[in-house]
Amino acid sequence: MDQRLYPVTPEFFRQTILPLIEGGYIWKGRPPTIAHYQVFCAILYVLRTGCPWRDLPTCYGNWHSIYTRFKRGSEKGLWWRILIALQQQGKAQLNIRPPFEHLNEGLTRA
Repeated sequence: MDQRLYPVTPEFFRQTILPLIEGGYIWKGRPPTIAHYQVFCAILYVLRTGCPWRDLPTCYGNWHSIYTRFKRGSEKGLWWRILIALQQQGKAQLNIRPPFEHLNEGLTRA
């Protein structure tokens, strides 16, 4: 498996992330055709590369299905809950810089 396309191992996903995803959804209708692991790795790919959803590699599945699941999870706060849980377990680190902070570094006042 390509590390760039699948940065999380299936074992880590099953043990750590999958219980959070399954606890955050109430499934109605048909079961999903794309595995949670595929969707999670696809979302990480989009967030890491900044590519448009339509340019998502086909190995993940239908881009629109993945986008829809990302959107529904976002509306319920699922992705924030996953990030917070991973940070509390010490398995993820979030480094956020305020927007445009880098522009102030080069300014000098006269």
